Amino acid sequence: AKVKLYKEQILEKDFFIYATGSKRAIDSLDLADIAHKEQSHDCDKMMLIAKAFDVTKEIHSSQSVINEVTDILRDFRLLWDASINVSNIIEKASNIEWSSLDSNEIEEYSKILTTSVRKLPKNVKSSDAYKGLDKTVKEFVITCPCLI
Repeated sequence: AKVKLYKEQILEKDFFIYATGSKRAIDSLDLADIAHKEQSHDCDKMMLIAKAFDVTKEIHSSQSVINEVTDILRDFRLLWDASINVSNIIEKASNIEWSSLDSNEIEEYSKILTTSVRKLPKNVKSSDAYKGLDKTVKEFVITCPCLI
């Protein structure tokens, strides 16, 4: 029950929301990682006790929840790292001077952004954070032909 409550608390964190922004989301993930290490350690201790009494079946569901949270934290870190990359590329593209505008370079930026978002793990794709990032990339890609 404690582990399921822990997962529910993780699912309420602000790194699921795009408006949170990269910095705050990364900070939130850092804190969640610290808490997760503690939960994983507690679960490992419980597994040792369960093995001693030969009742490991009862602990497997808790271990499964811990593994799910591990995947969530890893995948959302990938999403927010991609978001930082997207912001950096859009910033770089917006600082290109008209006289040195290279349509191939802008097109390459568009491909990189689109690919980076599409390659994100499946379990983040239903989140608000993913939808916001995807929308940002699509808006950039739509504006690129206007620049060229």
